[in-house]
Amino acid sequence: MNKYLCLFMFVILFFTSKANKKDSIVFKKSNRLTINAGGENLILGGSLQYERLLINKKYFYVSAGLGLGHSYGLFHEKILAPTFINVGVGKQKHFIELSLGVNHLIDFSPYPKTKKERADFRNNPPFESFRYTPPYIPSFYSGINYMYISKKGLQIKIGVCLNYAKLQLTYPANYILFPKLTIGYEF
Repeated sequence: MNKYLCLFMFVILFFTSKANKKDSIVFKKSNRLTINAGGENLILGGSLQYERLLINKKYFYVSAGLGLGHSYGLFHEKILAPTFINVGVGKQKHFIELSLGVNHLIDFSPYPKTKKERADFRNNPPFESFRYTPPYIPSFYSGINYMYISKKGLQIKIGVCLNYAKLQLTYPANYILFPKLTIGYEF
């Protein structure tokens, strides 16, 4: 699933790099570099993300991107690699944006090695067994944001993200809602 999403995003980025700009009034520049806190980065996480504008129409745009970050919070520290697609509507400086993406969580905490640790991993209640999370967890998310862009290209987003992650094989999936703050620049 994840490799297909990455392949899909690469194909879109490749074929739309020379996007039609004749009727594009929304954004003059097609690249963004952003710093995110919260949202898809989970509780105390942050990430640096690159975003490319794919479709740029008068009141509508579509963009895709990827990033790299770090997260603290519900589980051990994790490296984050979000990939996402954003769809926005608005005009001039104010936009409402919908996001959909996959956050690749890579855990470097110790994984259960002994028979006793593996039994503990399978039999404990969820919050106690978070100390043994799988080394790779795909976390799917969707979000809604309000975005303001200044004339000089400074971008500020405020929104919420609904994250979905199946952290353990033996427990139900977790749906978690997080606030999000993003500061970025268009170039």
